Amino acid sequence: MAALDDPAAPVRAAAARGLKGLGRRAGGAVPRLIELLQDRDEAVRAADSEAVTAAGPLNDDSTIKLAEGLSSPDTVVRANAAEALGTVDAPAEHAAPPLVEALTDHNDTVRAKAVETLGKIGESAAAVAVPSLVRALRDRDSWVSALAAEALGEMGGGEGVVSGLIRALGHVNAQVRANSAGALGKLGAGARMARPALERATADEDGGVRAEAVRALGALGPPPPATLALIRTAVADPDPLVRAAAAAAAIGAWEPPPDGVIADLLLLLRDPNDQVKVQVCEVLSKSAALDATFVEGLSQVLAEDDSAWVQACAALALGRIGEGAASAGAALLLCTTHFLWWVEGWSLCCCLACWRSL
Repeated sequence: MAALDDPAAPVRAAAARGLKGLGRRAGGAVPRLIELLQDRDEAVRAADSEAVTAAGPLNDDSTIKLAEGLSSPDTVVRANAAEALGTVDAPAEHAAPPLVEALTDHNDTVRAKAVETLGKIGESAAAVAVPSLVRALRDRDSWVSALAAEALGEMGGGEGVVSGLIRALGHVNAQVRANSAGALGKLGAGARMARPALERATADEDGGVRAEAVRALGALGPPPPATLALIRTAVADPDPLVRAAAAAAAIGAWEPPPDGVIADLLLLLRDPNDQVKVQVCEVLSKSAALDATFVEGLSQVLAEDDSAWVQACAALALGRIGEGAASAGAALLLCTTHFLWWVEGWSLCCCLACWRSL
């Protein structure tokens, strides 16, 4: 315990790591650990938050004590307190109100940390946080606005959320627009009224915004023909992030996907970008739409692709198909002889896929 007060930051951090190893037996040190969550040294704060988490969820008194740091005259202490409330399992009823109040702090970093922590707390903070987070979409600092959009996606909806995020799709900052589109996607069918705005966002000048808009459109539920056309157009977008999002949207919007979408997915399996091919394989492996229709395309990836990462994802997708992928058995067996040392883990997956498909 005495080492927690050592003037040397490495010693304080080491002491916190030692207490972490004690787990719940370190409960008596929690009050001092709470104070150290506002330490000026980042390594000390990181080790301390892990020790507090290992000691068990914060009780009401400890949360109130930590939240008092949000009222400190020291900007660094206020920012650290806001961050710390998001690294420990603090009760929302005591953590959320002071964090909401911190959204009016004059310091940009404090507001950003408060917004980020409210997002981590999520729906249990929605009742008190949503109105202020909607206002934060128009914060003078674009990073705060971007974090507010992301946090609203974790709130499960609420009055003014969808309309606020729709307005934020027109923000001057691309990250705010992208996070707003992503948040609308997380809200799913509850954000259906945002479909026209998201459709417009698929033509945004920023690839990250287009990608999030396309992905969100796939999460809103069965789309009308106009949305289908936009998602299929995204398959040919010059930005690989958008093409990968198109793959996810195609599976998310249709179960099973129509023939045209299946053709798009098969085309993306031959994409020049590894991330796109991995995204296709991953979404296929989790989809009920995965069947023998995709065996030839996935087998071609196994036989010809020069990325072990892509091959691994294709192997796992084929394993999901099972008996219907019997024709891919030879390609799967060949993959188990891959020469890269780090392939051992997924080679075993290939063997499992072979066993299921032969």
